Amino acid sequence: VGEPGPGEVRLRQTACGLNYIDVYMRDGLYPAGELPAVLGMEAAGVVEAVGAGVTHVAPGDEVFGWGDGAFAEYMGTSAGNVLPKPADFSFEQAAAADDSAEIAVGDEVEVAGTVREFLPGGAAANLTTTQISAETPNP
Repeated sequence: VGEPGPGEVRLRQTACGLNYIDVYMRDGLYPAGELPAVLGMEAAGVVEAVGAGVTHVAPGDEVFGWGDGAFAEYMGTSAGNVLPKPADFSFEQAAAADDSAEIAVGDEVEVAGTVREFLPGGAAANLTTTQISAETPNP
C-alpha cells in the first residue's frame, strides 16, 4: 500500500471484521474485484499516514472503518471511511462495527446495555444490526 493521496489514509490494521459479504466473495457469489484481490471490508487499526486535506485523524490515531482489502496488514482507504475508535472499544470490537445500520447524528443506540449518542466527528461507532437498538428512527 503506497502513500495516501488527497483525502485518503493508510492504516496499519490490528483487527478486521468478518462479514457475510466476505464469505460470499470468497465463495464466488459476489465479485471480489480484479484478481489478485484482497478480501475484507471492515477494519480497526492505527493511522500510518494521511493525505492532503485530512484533518479528523492523524498518524498514530486509533481508528476503525471500512475499505477494500481489510484482511491485509495495511489498507488504504478514503478518509471519509474511518472514524476515531472510541476509547472504551477494543480493536476487535471496533473492527466488528460497520455501517450496516442507518444511523444519523443525534440518534441514540444501545450497545451491550450502554446508550451512546452519535455526535459529529465520530464520537461513537456505527454498529452492526445485530448489535444495535435504535432509540430514535431515522426520518
